Amino acid sequence: MRYAICLLAFGAMVSSATADDFVEMGVGVATCARFNQEYAKNPALAENIFFSWAQGYISGMNRAMLANRVPYRNMDSIALDRQRSGLRQYCQKNPNVLYLTAVVALHKAMTPSTAGRTGANTGTGAGPRP
Repeated sequence: MRYAICLLAFGAMVSSATADDFVEMGVGVATCARFNQEYAKNPALAENIFFSWAQGYISGMNRAMLANRVPYRNMDSIALDRQRSGLRQYCQKNPNVLYLTAVVALHKAMTPSTAGRTGANTGTGAGPRP
């Protein structure tokens, strides 16, 4: 139940270019200060919710890069534990920026793919790839 309440609260966060035009939605448009607060209350829950959003956002950026034939970033080039800790550290140092800003910085820190512009592995980073 508590998890569902947190999801509803986080899901209400949006980033709007205009009143009717949303660029991003979800926990990524919360500030790092908000992430820090939620992490202080319940580290596992906050990190699970925010990091899941981050992984989805990075996957989407990579797919857009791939579609535009631009080398994407290898999500497996930084261990998942280091990705999580990097986002936490970024937010501790930069509480007034959006969590999204930390995610974009993480994406930029990932190694560009060596698979070429058209080949990509899809996977969870936590197990075998198809």
